[in-house]
Amino acid sequence: MKVIFAGIDATGKVWLNRYDVDWNTHGAAPIYTSTELKSKNMVITPNTAYQMKIVRNAGNINVYINDKLMLAAYDDTYTNGFIGVRGGTENTVRFDDISIVKLDDTLESMEFTEKI
Repeated sequence: MKVIFAGIDATGKVWLNRYDVDWNTHGAAPIYTSTELKSKNMVITPNTAYQMKIVRNAGNINVYINDKLMLAAYDDTYTNGFIGVRGGTENTVRFDDISIVKLDDTLESMEFTEKI
């Protein structure tokens, strides 16, 4: 599995990571390799909804929080795939109004609200 993740954690860190998962064929636990593409700290208020918008155009990935550009990175390792949402450990999140819009052949956008 090859994944690009973006998120906000309870400490206020906004992050964009690439994960590679080797599911090996010997029945052992999978091996996870994580590469941080970009991160930045922000002040968050518990129990407040934040809008996250991810815009990807080829290898350019921009992460917006409440319409403010927080992270800009370039990674063209994966050219296609799937989207998903998840909550982290020891926190509570809620997702709503998830949308995926293909704006043209190279630009895709995903928006969701993450409540910390």
